[in-house]
Amino acid sequence: VARGDQQLWVFDVAQPYATPKVIDLPVEGELGSLSYTPDGDQAILYTTATNTDRYASWDVATDTIELRSLVKPVSGISITPTGGTMLAFHTKTDVDDPDTTSPFYNNWALTMVNLDDFRSNPLKLPAKVDGYAHSTNGSRGYFIMKNEAFLEVLDYQTLLYEEIPLKSAPVYVGVLPDLDATDNDEPPAWVSQEHELGRITFYDSDDGSIETITGFEL
Repeated sequence: VARGDQQLWVFDVAQPYATPKVIDLPVEGELGSLSYTPDGDQAILYTTATNTDRYASWDVATDTIELRSLVKPVSGISITPTGGTMLAFHTKTDVDDPDTTSPFYNNWALTMVNLDDFRSNPLKLPAKVDGYAHSTNGSRGYFIMKNEAFLEVLDYQTLLYEEIPLKSAPVYVGVLPDLDATDNDEPPAWVSQEHELGRITFYDSDDGSIETITGFEL
């Protein structure tokens, strides 16, 4: 991505010295970063360098680039392992001329975006996202916030979320490996937490069960 010229240069890796194809980008997007979906059919262009509340989708087959809106500037982008959903992590800082009546004004936020039809659900957050993980089948996501004793569970089909209370502040979040891809069970998510003796919580999205282990049980 040539940020200064607002161009996308596409190189053929089989012919690295051939002249690249150059695609003009929307100037108002100030785009400078790119993330592909796993299948390579689509990519997301965005910027973390300026207070821009825009991103663009690039259809690789047709070279169609469409600029799209977000509620706030972006601090990072993550695409699920299946490529069906995108998470846009937002800065607390607003655009240069913000709408001060917006519920997201001067707040942390995160937006879920369906990459098939670009439906989105922005979430106002009480604190900065401190860690996140995707389920292996791309159906759910998980994130934790700094000094907030909750595990946030994202449903990528409905774009809704559930808040799971924790017994202490979270430190790291992840998803256990899928040891049997044929059993249709989703591996549990885990959250390690602050505790003088050690603490970890497991969340099973298949039945909604929660198990916390503290201290000597570890």
